[in-house]
Amino acid sequence: MTIQRVVCFKFKADVSDLDIQKHVADFAALKAAIPQIRTYSGGLCRSGDHGAAPQYDILHYMTFASMDDVEVYYHHEAHQQFVQANRHLWENVLVLNSDVNQP
Repeated sequence: MTIQRVVCFKFKADVSDLDIQKHVADFAALKAAIPQIRTYSGGLCRSGDHGAAPQYDILHYMTFASMDDVEVYYHHEAHQQFVQANRHLWENVLVLNSDVNQP
């Protein structure tokens, strides 16, 4: 089984572009630090359907072999350091895990 994890962030209104760039780089670096992350991609949100403003500013996508690997990632020192260093930037966070259907 493969687990897809989507993590969405809404930044506080006063967050600078430099802070957002650092957040993106720090999150992407988790792939190298945590072997349980199989794949990673992410990016800034674009407008929604029919030009609607997106509810979040950035999306991060990761895949894991199992929910046990998600737990290892969550508690990993590198992830906890990322959270501590960046949480002051976030207005809201959405995390979703799902099974990935494979043909």
